[in-house]
Order: sequence, then C-alpha cells, then structure tokens
Amino acid sequence: MSDAPTNDEHEIGHVSPIGGLLGVFALLIFFTVLTVAVTYVDLGDANIWIALGIAVIKGSLVGLFFMHLRYDSPFNSLILVSVLLFLTLFIGIALMDTEAYQPRIEARNQALITQVAKAQHAEEAAQAAAAAKEVAASAAAVVNISDLLQFEPKVVTIKAGQEVVWYNKSVLKHTVTADPGKAADLSHVQLPEGAEPFDSDLILTQKARHPRAVGRRRGTRP
Repeated sequence: MSDAPTNDEHEIGHVSPIGGLLGVFALLIFFTVLTVAVTYVDLGDANIWIALGIAVIKGSLVGLFFMHLRYDSPFNSLILVSVLLFLTLFIGIALMDTEAYQPRIEARNQALITQVAKAQHAEEAAQAAAAAKEVAASAAAVVNISDLLQFEPKVVTIKAGQEVVWYNKSVLKHTVTADPGKAADLSHVQLPEGAEPFDSDLILTQKARHPRAVGRRRGTRP
C-alpha cells in the first residue's frame, strides 16, 4: 500500500518588523506636523500642491507598509501610487480653479448682502415712520429728546385724559421722570398737588428703530 504524497506547507502573510512599523509611524507624524506648518507660510498656489503631495506620501506609506502592498506584487503598489497621484492632480486643478474665481464670488456675495441690508433698512425705516405718525396722530403733544440732552419743546400743556409722546432722537438712552423717588435731582421734580408720580422707564434711542424709543404719558389732572 503506497502512501499518497502530502504537503504540510501553509502560505502565511509577511510579518513586518516592529522597528519598521514604528519608523513608518514616525514618518506619518512628521508629515502631519509638516502639513500644519506649511499652512503658516504663504506660498501662493504652491501651498495646495505641497499639502496634496504630503497626503500622497502618507497614503502611500500606509498602503505599502501597514497594508503590506510593499511585499505583494509590484504591480499592486504601482496601481496604488498612480491612483493617488492622479487623484492629487484632479483635486489640485479643481482647487486652483476655484481659487481663481474666488474674488468674483466674494464680490457678488458682498453686493447681495449690501442689497439685502439696504432693503431691510428701508423697510424698517418705513415701519418706524408709519408707527411714529400713528402715535403722533393720537397724542396731544409730541416732545423730542435731542442729542443736546434737551426736550423740544421744553414746555407743553395738556388736559386730563390727553397724551404726551416722547421720542428719543439722540444716540443715548434716556428716561422721562416725574417721580421724586427716582429723580437724580429732586429740584427737577415739580408735581401738582394730587398728581401721580410718573417714570417712563428706559427709552431707547430711535436711531436703533426700537419700539421702546417712544415714551408715553397720559395727563391725570386738568
């Protein structure tokens, strides 16, 4: 009885030395630091190609050593590097083309932003003017607070039940106060007998077109 030939040999993958893998890892860290460092140097269009070139080197190192293509068929290694080089070429050309049109794109975007801001400003101004007319139409007197920290007019006379409207047209915030407990100077507060104290609270500047740029007070005594 003859024994059939047997083959106990098994093909196993390549075992990379630890020192080689650590060396490749150190190179990857170095190229990563180099990529960041290049961004701090203005080299014009060269920045794009340098960054992409470093990316090709890092990708090749990973494929050749960590994925063991270095120990496989040389044709596979050639395909990997070729694909990375062509990809770099396509991405680099696309980025350079985008960069060439960037000033025109930014100018158009800025023009659109300016146009929208002007339209919004005009709409807000129209709304503020309409609101001011509506309030003034129902008021017996309108007093403006000017940039000179003065009331214009300084004196108004109203009857009980009528309304005074204050417009803050200055660049600062103001209050209209007839309350001894809140006035900075008590000599400025002269309340008729039986009149109720009044404080407008903070009246914001009308230059900001804020609803609280208006203060209102209704007369309580004849």
